[in-house]
Amino acid sequence: MKSEIFAMRKRSRIITLLLALSGIFSLPGAERLVEYTNAPEAESIRPFDPRRIEAGKNYESILNLFILSVVPGARINAEIIQLDPEGSEVARTASDFSLQPVFADGCSRKIRIAFTAHPLAGKAELQLNYGGNPVIFSVVNWNLEEVVKKPLFGGIYNDPDPYPADRQAVLDEMAKTGPATALVEKRNGIPALIVDGKQMPLNAYKGHYDFSKFGEAGGDLVITFNCGMRLYSGPRWDKALWDPVTKSFDYSAIENNLMRIFKANPRARVILSIDITPPAEYLEAHPENIVLNGDGVRGKSRFTSFAGWDNSPLKKGESWAWSYFSETLKEHIAADLRKLVQFLRSTPAGNIVIGFQLAGGHDGQFIQWEYGCTNGHFDYSEAARKALCSYLKEIYGSDDALREAWGDPEVTLQNASNPSPEEFHSMKFADDRPGLGRKIADCRRFIAVGTARMLNFLARTLKDEWKRPAAVEMWYSTAIWAYPTRLALDELIRGEAVNIIGMVTNYAPFRFLDGPGGSANSCIQALNLRNVMYIQEMDHRTWRTERTSGYFMNAVAFPEGPADFRSQLLRDASSVLALGGQGFYLYDMFGSWYNDPEALKTIRTIYAMNTYVSDNAGKFPRSRTAILMDEATRLMSEYVPNYVTDIWRLSGITPALHFLSDLTDPEMPEYDLYVLWSPLTIDKKQLAEIKKRADRPGKVLVVIGDAGRTSRDFAGTAEVLDRLGLRVLEDPDVSGETIIPAPGVSDPVLDHIAGVMEQSGMSVGRDGLKRREVFGCAVIDDPEAKILGVYETSRRPAFAVKKMSGGGTLYCAGRNGALTSQMLHNFARAAGIESYAEPGNAVFVGNGVAAIHRLSVKTPEIDFGRETVLIDPVSREVLEKVRIWRPRLNVGECAAVCYLPDETE
Repeated sequence: MKSEIFAMRKRSRIITLLLALSGIFSLPGAERLVEYTNAPEAESIRPFDPRRIEAGKNYESILNLFILSVVPGARINAEIIQLDPEGSEVARTASDFSLQPVFADGCSRKIRIAFTAHPLAGKAELQLNYGGNPVIFSVVNWNLEEVVKKPLFGGIYNDPDPYPADRQAVLDEMAKTGPATALVEKRNGIPALIVDGKQMPLNAYKGHYDFSKFGEAGGDLVITFNCGMRLYSGPRWDKALWDPVTKSFDYSAIENNLMRIFKANPRARVILSIDITPPAEYLEAHPENIVLNGDGVRGKSRFTSFAGWDNSPLKKGESWAWSYFSETLKEHIAADLRKLVQFLRSTPAGNIVIGFQLAGGHDGQFIQWEYGCTNGHFDYSEAARKALCSYLKEIYGSDDALREAWGDPEVTLQNASNPSPEEFHSMKFADDRPGLGRKIADCRRFIAVGTARMLNFLARTLKDEWKRPAAVEMWYSTAIWAYPTRLALDELIRGEAVNIIGMVTNYAPFRFLDGPGGSANSCIQALNLRNVMYIQEMDHRTWRTERTSGYFMNAVAFPEGPADFRSQLLRDASSVLALGGQGFYLYDMFGSWYNDPEALKTIRTIYAMNTYVSDNAGKFPRSRTAILMDEATRLMSEYVPNYVTDIWRLSGITPALHFLSDLTDPEMPEYDLYVLWSPLTIDKKQLAEIKKRADRPGKVLVVIGDAGRTSRDFAGTAEVLDRLGLRVLEDPDVSGETIIPAPGVSDPVLDHIAGVMEQSGMSVGRDGLKRREVFGCAVIDDPEAKILGVYETSRRPAFAVKKMSGGGTLYCAGRNGALTSQMLHNFARAAGIESYAEPGNAVFVGNGVAAIHRLSVKTPEIDFGRETVLIDPVSREVLEKVRIWRPRLNVGECAAVCYLPDETE
């Protein structure tokens, strides 16, 4: 670790000198050099004298830093401290919490804080807090200016594609196309969308303005938005199909929009998006379907967002949050979906429809109504309770079996209900053993299963009524964004009801140009094993997009111009394709974001990349690294880290992302490196399979965090690891101790490790460094194991390596979340896997796509391991033949190419 810190310091001083000499920033800024290497602590400085402010006025603080060297896991934030004339603090405002992570070096960073001067304030002082992993930066300057409110930039809009003047002529043309068909089937082992018998890449546009422009760029798949997409409830700018006055549906908006799409692009095929959010009138008449919290208070929604718990009458724009588990509501929606489908089958406009996307509920994605776990994410409505009883009857069959499982002599299959919030919070892990743990586990599972079954039923309703092959697309997170409502994939897709899974691109700090990207947010190989396609929703803004105030100004990372937009899209599209996803859709939710020649040029490029991948599916070598995530993790505990994507993005390794349950699928490929990420529910069959796969010479198995802690088959982590040949002790105490390298120990997997063995779960502020608290951890207690890491304070053994009986190598980290990009890189090297790059830059290679998003002063390069032919994705012309590709990039820029499969070189 000392050598890594020395290297950071040496590099930072060289960069400082070069930058100062080149005039990038002034020597006074260069002299304010901050070297934070005492990880994992935190430090604070106040680098400037206080500035005068006037009470009641609005100000913006802009702090300019230059990052010279960083280890991922570093955090920086700033605070404005307002002082009265005597110098006492009267108010404090911190920078956006979500923007603390630092991923890139060799680049500048702005930290903005908007605040209003306190009535007693006379001065403002800047405090800079930093901690976590090592970071070296220069404090360049600080600007504090009064904000004069200006009109918001209203965006740049083109006229939308027009509705056809001659409706009948267009309908006649649409009739000639004949009814389109779609299905998803594996081609060369990869799921593919087959439209009218031909493979169609998922180059999609979700919007309502620019169908012609997207068609010219290669986007012939349209996912509708607005223009009649809402079945019952619509905002003022998009009238719903249902008219509460006439008590009837008017489908003309959908028909007209389909005609408009066809007129703009006759090749277009449509996935019709349908929002099924029920109207307030229905819920008022059937209040048993309104979500209740543990105190019996109703949930409210505003448009598609949760608006809190409140029994007061609805205000304008509000509705009641509805239960995803209601049988009567489900049947009511299904009946009206059948009517819609019957209309579509009756009009030639429906001929271009090849499938459906279901939307609704929280955020339009059926997320449980309350993000936080105050009420355990349970729905206490009577409709949900009845559905829970039906689910329990399916599982247990009798009152006696349920009573034994729950340890409750009074419970029956008729009166069973969710745990109270107090019961839920009394256990940090639902241990799934008889008693309260099983009750919590059953009811938490039902959150996921009940939601998935509702969506599955409605998807099958659409397909059955459609009477021709069609595809259904759904937002559905897996184990990466583990919302409790959406962790039952097999229930969702049962009977091939759902064929395409979409997930939104993550927001700040990942979207920014100094971030590693926010796409490929799903266990893609778990989907592909099940013949389900993955499509990435990319709602990236452009420089034309209307600026609105609030959180999203930071979250969506507005680009400054075409070059920034291109780097963002190349980075995020490449990650999807390299990891095995089948495409993306540009989500133009307010219309005409992308109708610009430069934006469309970039969109044409990523569509061409996806078309190339689709044409060559199954012709490229698979990854040799698998990261397995436990889909049920978040159901069993709210306190387990589940976000691992920024780790692999920066590692130089492009892994396969799987479920733990995939281990028992005979079609799951073999890998050389297996990383089990918090495998809480691992069972006997899965453990036997991973041991058979990994306990062989040359194979490497890595276990991160709790293994089997909530499994019915094992007493806990100690028993699971004992079966793998490693002895550990389980410590049940709550701890914030991270893992650091063991002093004086050398090992290849510790190469270039600096700071703590964790990249997420830390934040800094006025109280110093806050670490992720874990509720119990494992302590290595095996004299035959080599101790590589220890807990930072107690120095107890926390990270170890040991040979397994069959010749495989086992690494174990006893703390949840204990993994970094450098560690993943080193594990791969231990398994004999040649990486594409050293950690630091965001690198994605696979399935015929290679991309580098530069985040480091390290040379951006990809080593293919052999001579490789690079292809321009748009022209399909050969660019060059290289083993090592070194595009010329500045930090924050991205380059992407396609390459030929090995057998054709």
